[in-house]
Amino acid sequence: MKRLCRIRLINWHRFGNELIELDDSVLLSGENGAGKSTLLDAIQFVVTCSKVHFNKAAHEKGKRNLNSYMRCKTGREDRPYERTGEISSHIALEFWDEARKQPFVVGAVMDSASEEKEPNVGWYLIENKRLSDDLFLQGNKVKSISVFRATNKGIKTFANTQTEAKKMVQARFGRLEDKFFSLIPKALAFKPIHDIKDFVYSYVLDEKEVNIDALKENVRSYQDLERMLQDVKKGLQSWRQLT
Repeated sequence: MKRLCRIRLINWHRFGNELIELDDSVLLSGENGAGKSTLLDAIQFVVTCSKVHFNKAAHEKGKRNLNSYMRCKTGREDRPYERTGEISSHIALEFWDEARKQPFVVGAVMDSASEEKEPNVGWYLIENKRLSDDLFLQGNKVKSISVFRATNKGIKTFANTQTEAKKMVQARFGRLEDKFFSLIPKALAFKPIHDIKDFVYSYVLDEKEVNIDALKENVRSYQDLERMLQDVKKGLQSWRQLT
């Protein structure tokens, strides 16, 4: 089993530089805007290697993106973002591996050049390592992607694409199935169960495409046989009339 022990957030919305300690079960509570979904989005961004499901926990759509998290979007006309210029951000999750009896870190490092440009992202895995300032900071400056890679020689895997990152996560967490990456966002957006069938279809059963080509072919064959049978019946009737 792998237990999430600590979370490090640097330049992630209103989290400037925070280390969050966890111990077994954790309750996230607070008023709207307290940062609950912000924290959950950070976790799911790392473990699912995807930014398309932001703010699912708050049941909102299309209001947050990676740049708005990195730059801390305020919504004010006079100052839409708290952070301006070139920004680097970090999300790091420290896990304890019960089987190996050692910690490991899975995280994401991001660079945003401007408000308009899509940020660059890299996901990584560091074995037998705990979260520390030297991983993310060079003096008082937040490390960019290039500096992070150059100064942390213990990085076991660094992934520049979502596909590579997902393979990394699957391998490290124990051959996870592909559906893991879709079930996590669904769990964050979890709503009260009103129909057990919908719950089973959405959270338990694998989604499979239905191939109806074979069904169509069977229907056509049945229709051909039905027409053939009618022709045979007509032929027999004509033969009887002649005899």
